[in-house]
Amino acid sequence: MYKQRLTKSKYKNKMRMFWTEKWHYELGVDMWTDIITGKVLWTGGGGAFGQRKANELMFGAIEKLILEKKLKKEEADSLRNMLRSADPENVYMAISVISRLKPKKFKQPKNVGCVEELS
Repeated sequence: MYKQRLTKSKYKNKMRMFWTEKWHYELGVDMWTDIITGKVLWTGGGGAFGQRKANELMFGAIEKLILEKKLKKEEADSLRNMLRSADPENVYMAISVISRLKPKKFKQPKNVGCVEELS
């Protein structure tokens, strides 16, 4: 992920505040799965986002977990491939692995945001 013309130290510095600045804490594993598979569009507190932004956030979360030394690169590659899969079960499994590594990032408080069904 250092392809953005950043050195490793600059990339670490950029990713330091990932969970604080970019992550959406109000979404649970099921909701992330629905957004990534394109079933719903999230229109919550941080603004609306769909499948593309959800994928970017998940890939960013994987990179952050590598930097935190909670994931190995091989494990991260398999998680990325599972997220790219068209099968919702693979996507669900990848997100649940990430949620087991960082359980506080996937809490789901009551009555936050709204979901718009996509057809």
